[in-house]
This record gives sequence, structure tokens and C-alpha cells, in this order.
Amino acid sequence: MKKIFMRAIGIALAATTLSIQCLSPFPAELFKPSLKLFVAHAAEKTFGDFKYTVSDGVVVITGYTGVNMKVMIPEKIDEKDVAYIEEYAFSNLAIDEVCIPSTLEYANHAFEGCNNL
Repeated sequence: MKKIFMRAIGIALAATTLSIQCLSPFPAELFKPSLKLFVAHAAEKTFGDFKYTVSDGVVVITGYTGVNMKVMIPEKIDEKDVAYIEEYAFSNLAIDEVCIPSTLEYANHAFEGCNNL
């Protein structure tokens, strides 16, 4: 009896989780998959105050070590387009202005917790 009860709870939780995800109020096209951003950071480099990696021939900014409140993200690093900012790369920093280049394709949650923006 206990096994049946536990299975029923498991199935109910799984169904609830799936239904909540399906009823998101945000359209799916707002979110791009971030599979490209799961890059091993073994090849992480620095350019000024930026940490970055290169993936598929484009630059992925992975962090920021500067103290400037106005951040200008470069259009190119090492002659490669800056196309992505990794999730949470700038999270919780005290910045109040960001200049983003036209080459940028993805920056989901990159500035999470930056309350001055």
C-alpha cells in the first residue's frame, strides 16, 4: 500500500511540474537555448576587465573584473565578434550603464541582480 501511495505522489508531482512549465506566461521565442554557452572554461582568457572564451569562432564573455559603473562591451576581441554573454557573467555588479554591440546575439540573465541598470 505504501509503494502505491508513493508512486501516486511521484506521478502527481511529475504531472504538476510538467503542467507548470507548459503554462509559462512568457512566449518560448524569448528564450534561446544556451547550449552553446556550456563551454569548458579551460581556455578562459582576459581582455581588459573582461574574461572570455572562444567558441565556434565567436567570443563568449564569461565575466567582468572591472570596477567601472559604465561598461562598454567590445564589438570584437582578438578580431572575433563578441556574440554571447554567458548567463550571470555580470550578475550582482554595481554597474549603472552598459553599451552593447550590435554583434551580440545572446545575453539571457547576464545582468541578473544589477539593480542600478
